[in-house]
Amino acid sequence: MEPTNDLRSGRPNEPRESIVPLLERHSISELVAVLQESAEKHLPQLDSILHDLLLKSELTVFEEVNQLAFKEGSWFRPIHNRVVPLCMLHIISATDCQRDLMYPALNHDAGMSLIAIECTHAGADWENKDKRKLHMELGAAYCRQQLTNLQAQGTLLITAGRINQLAEIVGTHDNPYLGIDLVAEEAKLVRDADRCFVMSFTSFWKDFLAYRSDDNYLERYRAQGLLLLPQDLLAARLAFFYDSFESFPTV
Repeated sequence: MEPTNDLRSGRPNEPRESIVPLLERHSISELVAVLQESAEKHLPQLDSILHDLLLKSELTVFEEVNQLAFKEGSWFRPIHNRVVPLCMLHIISATDCQRDLMYPALNHDAGMSLIAIECTHAGADWENKDKRKLHMELGAAYCRQQLTNLQAQGTLLITAGRINQLAEIVGTHDNPYLGIDLVAEEAKLVRDADRCFVMSFTSFWKDFLAYRSDDNYLERYRAQGLLLLPQDLLAARLAFFYDSFESFPTV
């Protein structure tokens, strides 16, 4: 049998086994703690890279959004707020899109932090369509205010019309989850940066563990004769993100 890695140390440990016994031996909170520890270890390196690559105005937005994330308290928000902008930087370097798409990439989920802070709703309930809409609305308003402030300070040269366009990207970035297609190419590029995180190690296993602890979600899988194993979630995400991949619908 092929060796696998120890849960925390990364050292070869024992033959690979099914995720189900692992879930039986460890509580969801224990496994989430491992993910959190792993994510937090990467933050200093990601911060260093972003401080080297971001413009002054972008860095201002980045730091303000991180203050919101700290107040929100979700353990995964800090790494999400770093991975998505880094992916956006790569997309910008690989395409001819405008650099100012960094702003919606930096603060696209600020609305989730604002919900947790102002509305006392803890965590992200992605099955709740009203909450998805609200976080986009709050995020768009926050983005608009941020960019207007930077413009007034002379830190950012930008028109009011362009500010509205960038805020609109924030205000619609999760529309595909609501069954509404994105039309604007710039909005699709920002969404591409966002979904790079969704397919990352941290996000994938975070969501898998969340779904495994949700009786309603598990029941949807059982109704399809499934156990909700990692390959099920992976297939579902590939089907949702890529038109050429066929699988059963789950989201």
